[in-house]
Amino acid sequence: MKNFIEEFYYGNIDPQARSFEQNKKVQRDMQTLNESEDFLTGKLSGEDEETEQA
Repeated sequence: MKNFIEEFYYGNIDPQARSFEQNKKVQRDMQTLNESEDFLTGKLSGEDEETEQA
């Protein structure tokens, strides 16, 4: 247990990290989501993109 706490303290363990390797449907859905986000971000003008990131 001490080793786990040390690794977490030094930032070697990310509590938000999750693995979706076992679930292919989730992987496909995440890929679709990422592609859609990239497509829509590309459609924004420079001014709109700055507003979106703020």
